Amino acid sequence: MIKMENREIVGTIIGLSTPFEFTFAVSPGKVNLQDFVSVDVETGGGKTARAWAKVSRIERFNPLLPMESGHEIAAMGTEAVSTVVSLSREMVTAKANILGMESSDGQMAPLTYPVKPASSVYIPPPDDVVKLLAGDIPPHRVLNVGKLRGREVDIAIDGHFTVSRHVAIFAMTGAGKSWTCRTILEELIK
Repeated sequence: MIKMENREIVGTIIGLSTPFEFTFAVSPGKVNLQDFVSVDVETGGGKTARAWAKVSRIERFNPLLPMESGHEIAAMGTEAVSTVVSLSREMVTAKANILGMESSDGQMAPLTYPVKPASSVYIPPPDDVVKLLAGDIPPHRVLNVGKLRGREVDIAIDGHFTVSRHVAIFAMTGAGKSWTCRTILEELIK
């Protein structure tokens, strides 16, 4: 059974879900793109496991502001707040890509059945995110390379594998490849 402590519930699964993705209603500002989120899934025999997912899309929508009204407000050259249109019913949804489900031995396994609608989506505890990303690295081999964007979660890699195998860092221009290389070298020197 999954421990209930340290859960920050950020949303509820809505609409269609598959073993690969789900959509959830979320409170504004509670999640960001690329955040890790979790949801409990039924595994059979009354048991549950934690499924991990990564937020891939966030959408905002106001059902009281139809497209036609928006076009009319834009054509008039005015601001929506100076009209009779209600701006108070904003809804935020997020789409999350499922990474897998934690098996009883701590390994990731693919989902074989969609997650249940109306399930709570939560931010997993930072220590669990670190374990997901880095596994169980012996303390003397830990290289701290930064923090997870938007969360105070330390990101570490295994120094042994970094120096005993080929290493490649791929990312877009400006994403921090040089900074990452420098950080890895500084950590190896320590």
